[in-house]
Amino acid sequence: MIFLLLYLYIAKMLDKNMCRRWDGSPALPYFKSSDLGIEEKRFSFKSGKNTLYGSKYFKKGVIYRDLVVFFHGIGAGRNAYMKEISEFVKHGYLVYAYDYTGCMESEGNNIIGLGQPLKDVERFFEYLDTDENAKGLNRFAVGHSWGGYVASYSIGNEEFRIKKAVSMAGFLKPEDQYYDSAPQLKKFKIFLRLYFKNRLKNYGNVDVKETIKNTKAPFLYVQGIQDKTVPYKNNGKAIEELSRENKSIKTKIFEHRGHNIHMSNDAENYCASLLNEGLNKPNNKPELAMDIQKATVEDPRVMKCIFDFLNS
Repeated sequence: MIFLLLYLYIAKMLDKNMCRRWDGSPALPYFKSSDLGIEEKRFSFKSGKNTLYGSKYFKKGVIYRDLVVFFHGIGAGRNAYMKEISEFVKHGYLVYAYDYTGCMESEGNNIIGLGQPLKDVERFFEYLDTDENAKGLNRFAVGHSWGGYVASYSIGNEEFRIKKAVSMAGFLKPEDQYYDSAPQLKKFKIFLRLYFKNRLKNYGNVDVKETIKNTKAPFLYVQGIQDKTVPYKNNGKAIEELSRENKSIKTKIFEHRGHNIHMSNDAENYCASLLNEGLNKPNNKPELAMDIQKATVEDPRVMKCIFDFLNS
């Protein structure tokens, strides 16, 4: 009985802090595709009982170089990465991006678990196989944080036909990510693993190091040493070790960068300062507001290494 009660308490705590809907914040501005000079065509597909919504992004009249599937991180949905998506479009790629179960525009009472996007992505590629615009194009996967986890998983499934993948600060295993966020959970490993199993069965706690380790397709992992959300010592360092054995694996580690590796230092610090002041809190100061241009300046070194990798 004590075992059951303790498990239920931990499960409730984890549900409250992580397994809820992630719909962004009304206090934060987001670009629309039209703001950035690119076109958008919406699509949808089913993942279980839920309908997931996404968009194809492109430049009208452009012959596509290839296609990129862009996977978003936690907090909002694809809307949080419109600046990056637009950069891929402007480099000649047809970009597909969608919101996972329980995120932004997609259905779902909650995200179910950090492994749910692995189920979602299987349904997405079933949809992609039927899409006329995708036919004949090489497929690349790119993602940040949670999306980096999905991109890493994608490269290991031959049916997805991913030619190259990029993970920007993607975590490698949900269990370890929970421990990095809340070290006290290590005392309750048995409950955490039971929680993952109950939520998503074999998808609940997939370790993508095994996927990456054996890849024959080129894989790039990009991270900042000062990343506190997905610590380098448990993630980027592990990929660096794999790269010594598998020449298909490349890493690019930046000394003085944090988790939002795609953003400039100034942009990341600017966003962090506003959030620390309570911008996204219900009782925030009326004068607090985010300048979206200032908040989305990219790190040109990071974007260059990604495009150099995809274009090589």
